[in-house]
Amino acid sequence: GDCTHSGGDFAACLAQQPPLNDLAWLPDLAAYEQAQHHAHHADDAVPAEFAALLDPQAVVALHPSVRVLSLAHDIAAAHEAAVAGEPLPRVRPLACDLLVGRDRADVVVRICLAPLEARFVAAIAAQASLTAALDRLDPTPDDMTLLQMLLARLVQHGLLITL
Repeated sequence: GDCTHSGGDFAACLAQQPPLNDLAWLPDLAAYEQAQHHAHHADDAVPAEFAALLDPQAVVALHPSVRVLSLAHDIAAAHEAAVAGEPLPRVRPLACDLLVGRDRADVVVRICLAPLEARFVAAIAAQASLTAALDRLDPTPDDMTLLQMLLARLVQHGLLITL
C-alpha cells in the first residue's frame, strides 16, 4: 500500500506492509523517529519535584513529550547512522519498551524499560496518581526497588508533571 500520505501513522502503515526482506525493522525505525520528533516539538510543562509526588493526592501525568514504544528491533544505532549519513549497521531483534521524552535541558532521552517498568508507566498514564498506579500493580518489595529507581530517573529527567 501507499504510505506517502500517512503522516503521523507512517510507522503503523509500514508495519502493515509485507515484510521487506532484511528491512523488517523499518517500522520500528519510523516509530522511533516519530517519537524523537514529538519529543523535540511537544509542549513544555513544568516538571514535578520529587516532594510533590509524595503527596498521595497528587495528580501525576507523563510530560507531554513522552511516548512509549514497543519495539521488536534494536534500532538506536541504525537511527544514529542514518542521521549521520553513515552506512547502517546490522539491526538485531530486541524486544523492548522504550520511553522517549525531552528532559529538563531540552535534550531527548531514551529509557529502555523492563516489562514491569513499562506497566508502571502505563499505569501512571491511566491512573493519574502514583498511589493508584502502585495499587494497580501490587509490586513485591523487589519490584518496589526497581520502580523506585525508575521513578528517580523520571523525576531526574523531568518526565513527570503534576496537574
